[in-house]
Amino acid sequence: MTQNIFFLLAIIANMVITTMASPLAIRDDAPPPEGGNLTWCITNQSGYNTVGIHNNFDTHEIDAYIFDSNCNVLTSTNEVLTDSNYTISWKDGSGNSKTGYIYVHDVTGGSDEFWCNGAHYQDGWTFESPLPVYYEYRYFTC
Repeated sequence: MTQNIFFLLAIIANMVITTMASPLAIRDDAPPPEGGNLTWCITNQSGYNTVGIHNNFDTHEIDAYIFDSNCNVLTSTNEVLTDSNYTISWKDGSGNSKTGYIYVHDVTGGSDEFWCNGAHYQDGWTFESPLPVYYEYRYFTC
């Protein structure tokens, strides 16, 4: 009986440590890209948002972020799979609901796709590859 309790406590402690160590545990802030002074958001006066896709080869996790024009995170997820459409939703600065669709081809890398309000964004990604992470970002007008 005592062994079962210690085993259960070890499992719970491991889950807590994993959750605390993950940058995705705090959904209000995007982890910075790895590799020095790299950035993955475009601050702009035009009011454009940025979509960012972050692929970590160590954890096999693909994250997506939507940033406002001041690089505040509007939403994020760690559920993006390759070769399938992913629906991502957020609220704009006025509280209006927005929806976009992300398609990551095989490995994150400049040819992925994003749709919002009928606009299709496939070209124009800024791509960085400070291994073990690939990430890309681009602004959009939705």
